[in-house]
Amino acid sequence: MLLSATAATAETESLPLEIIRRRAEAQVAPASWAYLMASAGDGRSALRNRLAYESQALFPHLCRDASAVSTRTTVLGSEHEHPIVVAPMASHRLFHPSGEPGTAEGARRAGAVLTLSMESSVHWGEAGAERHWCQISPQRDRSVTEDLVRAAEESGAQAIVLTLDTPVSGMRYRQRAALPQMPEHIGRPMLQRAAQDWGAFTWPGLDWEAVAAIAEHARVPVLGKGVLRPADAERCVDAGLGGVIVSNHGGRNMDRLPAPLEVLPGIAEAIGTRALVMVDGGIRSGGDVLIALAHGAHAVMIGRPVLWGLAADGADGVEAVLAALRDELEQTMALCGVRRIEEIGADLLVADRPPEELGIGARRR
Repeated sequence: MLLSATAATAETESLPLEIIRRRAEAQVAPASWAYLMASAGDGRSALRNRLAYESQALFPHLCRDASAVSTRTTVLGSEHEHPIVVAPMASHRLFHPSGEPGTAEGARRAGAVLTLSMESSVHWGEAGAERHWCQISPQRDRSVTEDLVRAAEESGAQAIVLTLDTPVSGMRYRQRAALPQMPEHIGRPMLQRAAQDWGAFTWPGLDWEAVAAIAEHARVPVLGKGVLRPADAERCVDAGLGGVIVSNHGGRNMDRLPAPLEVLPGIAEAIGTRALVMVDGGIRSGGDVLIALAHGAHAVMIGRPVLWGLAADGADGVEAVLAALRDELEQTMALCGVRRIEEIGADLLVADRPPEELGIGARRR
């Protein structure tokens, strides 16, 4: 029976991430909150990201021993407690005084890798991240890019995330209206190391030769972020990248893009046996994480909800968000009859099952 409107609202408000989101919105300056939640154009890409997960249904196995479910997995040769990585996001001090160090502490407690943005409000080496990656936007001046790669490696980064989907400025009308310029007290030392303005994020002339040069220069794996086409994923691997992040930039750059989940299976089929495949955009529960893995991802990135946690309660809030996602993933695995991450596959997706397997059209007895 469908829930009444009142019951449905109460149910939604009881979800862990929704409680944290409401608390965060109440505590953050309106301009900072609008900046965080902004999307490109009319917001179609961001909405599609979420709808892609809401349209999915799972097809569980029954009577399988679920007494020892484990979310542990291997990413880039390292063992992780779970397949959840914090996505690169700008200027954490907009949302809480502790900034990136607070996010790093919460991620450490929750056993998650933190990806530090080139627009971090502290120097990468000062974030105090136990396990981290660094995001870089390729620069026209090759020596500047190489300097950023060195800085990432010197900070202890285990991988570099290379943004590939912003050759020119995105359609960020809402973001710029909310926060035309960064407050003076918010530093961006890594951005200043590259340039002083938005030009540090865009390079219309970026090509595969430049991508290959960056991969060759780096001493740690390089991942290409913003990939939506299987052919581009293959070009990333051919250029020497260790993997890709299937992403439409959280719907912040361009309207009318496909949701990453929609194109993930094709990319996983193209390179999934040769390189790491990750996905971001629209993930709001542990069940969503499982759905992403069932579509072919090896791991996922979580963006805005982590900053909801930071805004709501500093490091404790970040830990709460990541712990909720991890716990929900473990619970969903158990309910689906899956004990290990490597056991998660397309057989758990209703959309991938033939009608006869679902019992549709079967003769009634």
